[in-house]
Amino acid sequence: METIGRRSLIVGAAATVATLRIQAAGLALPVATRTARIGADPFTLGAATGDPTATGFVAWTRLAPDPTNGGGMASDPVAVAWEVAADPGFASVVRRGTANAVAELAHTVHVDIDGLEPDAEWWVRFSADGFDSPVARGRTLPASGTAPLRFGFVSCQNFASGYYTALRGLAAEGVDLWLHLGDYIYENAATGPVRSQGETEIFTLDDYRNRYAVYKGDADLQAAHHAAPMVEVWDDHEVDNPSGEKILSNTTQLHFTYNVSPKAGFIISIPFHNRSYRRLGDNGVESGTVSGIGDMVVRARFAPVAEFSEDHSLIWTIDAGLKLPTGDSSLLRQTDHHHESAAGQATQHDDDEHEEEEGEHHHDLRDYLAHEDDEHSGGEEEVPMVAAADPAEHTHTSAVENHDLALGSGSVDGVIGTGILYRGGDFYASAGGQYLLRSQGTGGYRYGDLLAWRVAPGYLFINKANQVVGIQLNISGEHHDPNRVYGTRDHGYTDIIYVGPEVVTQGENLSLNLGLDLPVKYHAEGLTLAPDYRARLHFNWRF
Repeated sequence: METIGRRSLIVGAAATVATLRIQAAGLALPVATRTARIGADPFTLGAATGDPTATGFVAWTRLAPDPTNGGGMASDPVAVAWEVAADPGFASVVRRGTANAVAELAHTVHVDIDGLEPDAEWWVRFSADGFDSPVARGRTLPASGTAPLRFGFVSCQNFASGYYTALRGLAAEGVDLWLHLGDYIYENAATGPVRSQGETEIFTLDDYRNRYAVYKGDADLQAAHHAAPMVEVWDDHEVDNPSGEKILSNTTQLHFTYNVSPKAGFIISIPFHNRSYRRLGDNGVESGTVSGIGDMVVRARFAPVAEFSEDHSLIWTIDAGLKLPTGDSSLLRQTDHHHESAAGQATQHDDDEHEEEEGEHHHDLRDYLAHEDDEHSGGEEEVPMVAAADPAEHTHTSAVENHDLALGSGSVDGVIGTGILYRGGDFYASAGGQYLLRSQGTGGYRYGDLLAWRVAPGYLFINKANQVVGIQLNISGEHHDPNRVYGTRDHGYTDIIYVGPEVVTQGENLSLNLGLDLPVKYHAEGLTLAPDYRARLHFNWRF
């Protein structure tokens, strides 16, 4: 292994900095003989100007014949010519030069143009190997005084959420410049109703270059870049979770069951949430915990079919009930939700509140009617929690929002469900589904409806009259509809599939289930938080 000395490192770093500065100034480095000329249009991502001053601006392009697959360029450096003109037809060229596009910078070109007259319009174009880029309009700022400027602003341009028609409109407005207030890209995997930005979350430099190419390949976004210079501010999606944001949640549910007959009963479920969080706040990273009672659920359960014998059992149940607003929903009065911006909308974690109905094995009907669905029995079980400072005062955009932290919804919601279990000897299988129909609650916030399902084959190692021990494989899924604020869509839909084992035990009066769910398929519109795992413990004592 070659040892790099301190002096060599410093010299190498200085040479790299010098190379970047020379390129930024538009002075081309000597280009060695290349193996081949560019065979397809390299200006697929257009051209742009930005960061205007009174005497200049930065001009940008990237050579990328195959933009979303690494760019499609050979490793050779390429000389790229550039021109600045006082008219869009380039009859009056005022500046020209050559910049070196190198593989280390993904053949990107930044030219820092200076020495122009203030308060004027300019036009820029690039060329390489006989190909010409689109023309981008630049502008210099007034030298001094209070000369008026027209500008537009956008933010949160989530590619998967829809088309950039607002950017096409911005391009036609004739603004002097436009501000991008952050979330130029989203780093998560997301497929929306009309297009996808990628099936995997991005982590590496090559991943980020490809994701930027997906966004910059949009014709409407290119039109905005061609129309006026941009000034950009970063937010929290240009890089992956920069603040280490997270939420951790655990829920303890008390279930009270009363059977009015061998086939019918009532279940009251009261959740208690304990949530801790870390998120980016107005004054930096903040963390804390919130806890309390969630939304209570009252359900009636009826078993149209209940057959038992020594060799087999068959049970079919139907549930219906209401989720009542007993949890604290005051955080929903705060308007820290992402709303649609001029360019698009950010989609965030929507209501992760009900996990999935447990795959159930019950040796007799009494326990089947008494057993309650931990995940679907209510409470705003998003994923995590509240803030160290008063979370109600949180206004900074982050991955953990107030609707993730609220203990309740402030709404009265309907719950319906059904389940079936069949046992033949020591083998059994259960399946079920539940639908939560949400209504508008506190602060005009309406969590999206939830459809949950599960199937669970299992085997009993011990199968006695007063003792049962077995294991089952839970395969479950959830579909969350978009959340809304006063009818306006706030966050996107989510589909998650989980797989995991569950150990089931049952005695004469006591039953205990321990399960682990791991997400194996995740599909969301925009940024949505999904749990890394879910651990469940169900304890039931029959009096």
